[in-house]
Amino acid sequence: MAQLETQPLALSGAQKNWVLLGIGLGVFMSTLDVGIINVALPTLVQAFGTSFPTTQWAVLSYQLVSSGLVLGATRLGDMWGKKSLYQGGLVLFTLSSLLCGFAPSIEWLIAFRALQGLGAVFISGLGLAIITEVFPSSERGRAVGVIGSVVSLGIAFGPSAGGLLLSLSGWHSIFFINVPLGIIASFLIARVVPPSVRIQGKQKFDFFGAVLALLTLGSFGLGMTLGQSQGFGSTNALVLLAIATLSFIIFLVVEASIKEPLLELHLFRNLQLSMGLLSGWLAFIVIGGSLLIVPFFLESVKHYPTVKVGLLLAVSPVLRACQETTFTC
Repeated sequence: MAQLETQPLALSGAQKNWVLLGIGLGVFMSTLDVGIINVALPTLVQAFGTSFPTTQWAVLSYQLVSSGLVLGATRLGDMWGKKSLYQGGLVLFTLSSLLCGFAPSIEWLIAFRALQGLGAVFISGLGLAIITEVFPSSERGRAVGVIGSVVSLGIAFGPSAGGLLLSLSGWHSIFFINVPLGIIASFLIARVVPPSVRIQGKQKFDFFGAVLALLTLGSFGLGMTLGQSQGFGSTNALVLLAIATLSFIIFLVVEASIKEPLLELHLFRNLQLSMGLLSGWLAFIVIGGSLLIVPFFLESVKHYPTVKVGLLLAVSPVLRACQETTFTC
């Protein structure tokens, strides 16, 4: 049977606050990037002389990699240690942000954004896990609430910062801003985060399940993109959507039949948990869709300057962050 290593030494209140700051800065950086890229989409269309369905892959490649591999990242964190993987994710995110700023074409930008999403996998997947290890149950709710507020603030400041940077120095700067933040966050994580709890004993990684999850999301995203440009009745779109459906079914079968799956399907027997996840999924569909479409409407139809667009997009995340902070306190 697998056993856990000895728990890390108890930390003082000041040490725990430093850990919260280090993790929060990494999470803030990754969520800041989400809002920045959304407000920059119309600018990227013009800068690279391409279409919206193609440019949106600068967002989709990041999201597909970060969501498709997050289950695998959390599993590897249990096996290899969360601190080292989180810090590796920060370094990769920072380096890929620099590469995004130097991207010579939309194709290279999409590829570098996928690499950026790989770094974000470990930031988003392991940040809260580290917080739950460091903070006792009596303090955990407050710490998790603070991280939740940081997520909303990152999304809120992203459009504002993006609009300001676009008006001052062009689209390259929206990626370069992550470099100093990433260096500071990496230094803090190395200095203040204690060694992570790891599972002892022989462990197996569900590589097949990770590939199926990525194949499902990738085929679905590409199928939806081609459906916009070629029509949803086109052969390419239908084949990709069929592959997504088939790989998702196989993923469920595999996860239900192996001993150490990426996703414990029995958790969904809890009706309260399942309904909460469903409502969150529906909410993020609305939020994500609006963040993709609204910048084009405000810039191309209303002809607002990018600074004003950024401020308008920041209203909802700011209100959400204030609400979460109020509930936490």
